[in-house]
Amino acid sequence: MSSLIDFALNEEYKRLEFAGDKLAEMGYRIDWKSFSSMLGSMSDNETYPEDTPDDVIVMLKILVLQQWCDISDDEL
Repeated sequence: MSSLIDFALNEEYKRLEFAGDKLAEMGYRIDWKSFSSMLGSMSDNETYPEDTPDDVIVMLKILVLQQWCDISDDEL
């Protein structure tokens, strides 16, 4: 079942990318993994020991998106 869901998600991502979705474009234009070492040293692993480098990258993406689209904390 997960392969069907993965297929559907991949098809939807392709459709959005073809339509010129700026959010999908953001993932290709910025090398997010290059921020991992810098953000990893800034994260508080004692407070959130279960955080992974991917969690920190997702948070960075959310903050960038919030700034680009002028989204308030409540809207986010």
